[in-house]
Amino acid sequence: MSARGVAELVVQLGRIAHGYGYTEGLTPAQWSALRYLSRANRFSRTVSAFAEFHATTRGTASQTVKCLVARGYLSRTRSPRDGRSARLQVTDNAGLFSLATPARLSCAPQARCPRAPATVWPPALNDYLVTWCKDAPSGGRSACAHPVRTWK
Repeated sequence: MSARGVAELVVQLGRIAHGYGYTEGLTPAQWSALRYLSRANRFSRTVSAFAEFHATTRGTASQTVKCLVARGYLSRTRSPRDGRSARLQVTDNAGLFSLATPARLSCAPQARCPRAPATVWPPALNDYLVTWCKDAPSGGRSACAHPVRTWK
């Protein structure tokens, strides 16, 4: 398959996965925030860190977080040293959706695909993502700014 063909498949997979993001009354950005914040270390559980990871503005990220806090899926704790910053924590309420996350819904087709074993996809997709990020015209703000992780 040509490089263009591979790129078209990746874009189509992204569109399908994005569509799964409208699950349980949440948006793809809200699911992204929950996934990011559930895995981030304690120093990276901030609106600014999420904004950088999600390749969006702090204002947009703040609105996403504000909605999740209002729904009880995140808690916000002000820093005792610096009242301007706040740490975010995924609450037990967010755990109720663990079976219906967009990432979880995306696993079923992969499990049924005989030519896509779990040993082949992760390294290939990781390499593709790393290479794509190196060429991304991010202007300093990009999902590629954070190291690529192997999600478990």
